[in-house]
Amino acid sequence: MIHDMDIQTLVGHLRNGTVTLIDVREAHEFQAGHIEGAKSIPLSVFPSQFHRADYPLDKPVVLQCQAGVRSMKACNVVSPETDVYNLVGGLNAWIVAGLDVVTSE
Repeated sequence: MIHDMDIQTLVGHLRNGTVTLIDVREAHEFQAGHIEGAKSIPLSVFPSQFHRADYPLDKPVVLQCQAGVRSMKACNVVSPETDVYNLVGGLNAWIVAGLDVVTSE
């Protein structure tokens, strides 16, 4: 089942370590700037690379992209019996909220 998660809720989960955040943007986008702690699984490989069992079952999985469109597509790939969250507004909303991004080198 797909749920929405807002920025402030995600911030709380990240602070407490109670969420798995997956960025579905392409690798070059991820490297240019992402939310600290996010894992990268680009949408182009998401259907074959994402396996819910690879992540702690007691933590919600939040999917995130630049604006929320690609992450919703990724949410639709996940089994309907599996709870998954789409970050409303994606990285754009994160940045508008004044929150930091990190880069990969």
